[in-house]
Amino acid sequence: MPREDALQMLEESRRENTEDSLDKLRMIRENVLKALEIFEMLVRRERKKRDLLFVATDLQQLQLKLRFEPRSRHDQIEEKYWAAAKNKDEELKPLYEQPNPYSEWLNKDELAQAVLEKLSAGLSIADMVDLQKEDKVEVKTEPELAAEDSSARVNGAVAKESGRRAVGRSSRSSGKF
Repeated sequence: MPREDALQMLEESRRENTEDSLDKLRMIRENVLKALEIFEMLVRRERKKRDLLFVATDLQQLQLKLRFEPRSRHDQIEEKYWAAAKNKDEELKPLYEQPNPYSEWLNKDELAQAVLEKLSAGLSIADMVDLQKEDKVEVKTEPELAAEDSSARVNGAVAKESGRRAVGRSSRSSGKF
């Protein structure tokens, strides 16, 4: 072993500690770190490729299984659905087979016919709107109507007769502008 110690001493004495040698060592260290980074990136890329390959093979296996094996689970679900649909007609039918709750709005011919009848009866569109508003206004009691009638006569306004029960309205909305 004394011989190794002697060689070690010679190596230490031969080593140069100049700036050039330190720069070379720094460059070697940087290159090794870059190589290590590149290697790690390659490993990650290869792992992703492998995972993608596993996913693709699993997907193909599932597709083959669904295509060629009996679909017993799906068939069971469909049988339960159709059995329940036979027992409960309206509840489990598809939406396109259920009655449409908005069908009255879809019958535009009937609506157009009703408007034409009102127009041919001599009502204007403004009168139809007024009639709809009258339907929505609450009907007042007889004493209130009597008080309004007397005040209307005093003011000189004439009440419009439409064959309906009198509804509390101002003289402004009597149809005369």
